[in-house]
Amino acid sequence: MLVVVITTPNLTPVDSILIAITLNWWIIAGVSIGAGIQVFLITYAKERACDLPRRKPLAGATGLFSAFASFLSYLALIPVGCCGTWLYLVSFLPGILGVGASAIVVDYSKTIAVIGLALMALAVLYTFLSLRKRLMNSVKLK
Repeated sequence: MLVVVITTPNLTPVDSILIAITLNWWIIAGVSIGAGIQVFLITYAKERACDLPRRKPLAGATGLFSAFASFLSYLALIPVGCCGTWLYLVSFLPGILGVGASAIVVDYSKTIAVIGLALMALAVLYTFLSLRKRLMNSVKLK
């Protein structure tokens, strides 16, 4: 929310936050829930002494996908007249990604954000299934 307030000088902080929450509530909720579940699963695995050898990459993947989805959520605020700084930064995309890729990122930002959330959900699901398998194997060994 701090980024929204800082990058929206033409709106009051309360208005910019309300607009951001109204337009992107589903991304905020998805990222929060996904990150919370991932942290819970990793903490639970540590408490149960389950060896999850890929803990760090999985947590990193969840963080990467959540950051990706969050960044794309700001593109939804641009048509509202919000986030003027982000609009300026988005204007550099054609020079970095090319015109075609930039158009796709801007036009399909919500779809790409959903894909980011889905990838994050897959990382969390993989952690859950891996933990479940290890717990089942430890129960069978006892």
